[in-house]
Amino acid sequence: MNVEEILQYILKWGAEALGAALEQVLILVVMIEQGRIPWWGIPVVASALAYFIFPLDALPDPIFVDDAGVLAGAIAALGGAVTVAVRAEAERRVRKILGR
Repeated sequence: MNVEEILQYILKWGAEALGAALEQVLILVVMIEQGRIPWWGIPVVASALAYFIFPLDALPDPIFVDDAGVLAGAIAALGGAVTVAVRAEAERRVRKILGR
């Protein structure tokens, strides 16, 4: 591998990580917009979104692994409240934002 190939790989991996984290954020945003978050899930969602936005992370922000883990945990905690329609809308928005 030469330097260009390595940089392309890093950019591709970074874009995929960003897309995955963005999709998880948008799942929570769509649920907020649609009023689908149960009362007990409000602090879970607020905490996960705050962690994603907060600049001091366990890992630097270009590496979205910790952010994605926190967001995935919030989505898992919401369980059945996350519908197929919510996921589809979040995926549609990610494609629009990233130009896919």
